[in-house]
Amino acid sequence: MFNMVNGKRIGEGTILQLPCEVKNGFFPDEAIIRILIGATRVIVGHVSSNSIIQKNGSKFIPALIMGRPEKNNARVFLPGEVVSETNPVTVPLEWLSRFF
Repeated sequence: MFNMVNGKRIGEGTILQLPCEVKNGFFPDEAIIRILIGATRVIVGHVSSNSIIQKNGSKFIPALIMGRPEKNNARVFLPGEVVSETNPVTVPLEWLSRFF
């Protein structure tokens, strides 16, 4: 089942690329990601360096939509270990819609 957001279909199984800041992790094959949601909310996690997607000088992390988006929110599963929140993370559809 899909929802329409800004004329685009979004639903369970949709994979998006979310922009993130990346720093080196504790191990050579690990990275620490930081995703800014709005002005005050930050998601932080540890991922495999292979999970990072680089395009045009920017870095992204894949996110999988879990379930049907409801009440202006969607649950997205991020690879690796999210330390600032519980994975999957609930994010506003308005914010998420900028990336699909």
